[in-house]
Amino acid sequence: MKEFDPKQKSEGFGDTIAKITNATGLDKLADTIAKMAGAEDCGCNRRRKVLNKAIPYNKPKNKLPPLNEIIGTYEVIQDIYCTLPEIGNTVLNKGTILTVGKDHPLYEDIEFYYNERIIKKL
Repeated sequence: MKEFDPKQKSEGFGDTIAKITNATGLDKLADTIAKMAGAEDCGCNRRRKVLNKAIPYNKPKNKLPPLNEIIGTYEVIQDIYCTLPEIGNTVLNKGTILTVGKDHPLYEDIEFYYNERIIKKL
């Protein structure tokens, strides 16, 4: 199988399947059969990449942008129950649009809400 090193750490489920087929010799058998049938290769690399993308092992974190980029407009995607000094207990309902600046009561908490996927930046 081209472009695959079984000694490297698996990026996703496709790499794990490729390691199994490599260890059992099934990858070479599939490639040989494909070539006998007139195909360039068996398509294992394409399937490996699709599976890695569909089932990755290291999902990228929803990282907050640098502090100077926190200021902006956010949409609440899950209800937020919070206490704000200016108005006391409140609920920010799903769909609420927040314009967050350094003086916004939630400025200090934006990273938490963002990483927990409670809000998203617009």
